Amino acid sequence: MICGSSGTGKTTLAEHMAELYELPYITTSASQVWERFGFKSHAGALAACLNDPDLGLQYQMAVLRNRDQLLIQEERYVTDRSFVDNAAYITLQLGHTLTQEHHEELLLGCRKGMEGIDGLIFLRWNKNIVLEDNGHRIMNRLYHEMVDNIMAWVIRSKIISCETLVLDMWDFETRIAKLDGWVKNL
Repeated sequence: MICGSSGTGKTTLAEHMAELYELPYITTSASQVWERFGFKSHAGALAACLNDPDLGLQYQMAVLRNRDQLLIQEERYVTDRSFVDNAAYITLQLGHTLTQEHHEELLLGCRKGMEGIDGLIFLRWNKNIVLEDNGHRIMNRLYHEMVDNIMAWVIRSKIISCETLVLDMWDFETRIAKLDGWVKNL
């Protein structure tokens, strides 16, 4: 599984890994459930969820279930999202409205999703990232740095526990070189 803020190259890396290691590539983007909620962009989803925490909880649970259902179909795969994403966005969008007990319960669901995962690749946000405006992405660099820090907290606090490779460089060839050595040791 790969995690990282929007624009860090998750999909590009996942597609490359799928080809390189002959694994099925499964995308589990939150955008796959947007239509159910009437969302057209990440910014629209975020605004709606912050304005209506009940909707936010329904949305985050739909993303979690969708991700789980897609990934359970394959024994081995590479995916451009992870349950770290779920834990980070649950914390970001709903953390202020949840009791600590409910928040921990939701994070436990994310942890369960990571069970049996061979490895997690965390693509860190950095100043070299070029945000491409795809019409769905939030174009605020500070926002993505904040998401990155929440993902780092999720990983550091052991909410998610599996082998983790942190890639903080932007250069694709350097990423691949570090990745290849790491994968061989899994």
